[in-house]
Amino acid sequence: MNNHAAVELRDVSKRFGTQWALARVSYSLPMGESLLLTGPNGSGKTTLLRLIATAASPTAGELRVLGLDSRTQREDIRQRVGLLSHASFLYEDLSAHQTSP
Repeated sequence: MNNHAAVELRDVSKRFGTQWALARVSYSLPMGESLLLTGPNGSGKTTLLRLIATAASPTAGELRVLGLDSRTQREDIRQRVGLLSHASFLYEDLSAHQTSP
């Protein structure tokens, strides 16, 4: 895999039960470059972002972030990458006041 890639995917797939969310995605994002993900609901955008942030694991394939292996170096990746999603990942019944430090 490329040591100069910020994110590199090789045949990455993710399955939920019998449903494939991603199937054999390969892509290399060079350091310093940006990527815009667009597509309809259910096309795998959020799944891909969750995989890159190690919030989920690929069913198959190889994923590296900043040269780090997503399967064996998850904590190292998590120290360098954050995921800001449309969902808060908190309990829905918490108020904004309760979630602040």
